[in-house]
Amino acid sequence: MRWLASATFILQQTTLIGVILYAPSIALEAFLGLPVWISILGIGVCGTIYTSIGGLKAVVWTDAFQFFMMLAGMTAIVIKGFSTSGGVTKSFQVAWDDGRLTFIE
Repeated sequence: MRWLASATFILQQTTLIGVILYAPSIALEAFLGLPVWISILGIGVCGTIYTSIGGLKAVVWTDAFQFFMMLAGMTAIVIKGFSTSGGVTKSFQVAWDDGRLTFIE
């Protein structure tokens, strides 16, 4: 059972790291024209060095900062969207008139 749990954990972590490295490399290929393998290698090396130098504490602080930046960005997008469309009430009225607020049919 211990061997099976260890093998499952290794498979899970390998898959997770693959996705974590591949997703931004696709964006870098589309934006900068970098080949995928170069960006995977670069992201992996940068992440390894950053974690080795700063340790887990640096990674946790970076994750927290990233969370708050994403939250601020999403909030700004929602506020800008509502202000551009004429306000919250008008936005929901337009969505209701177009039938976009019907969740269960």
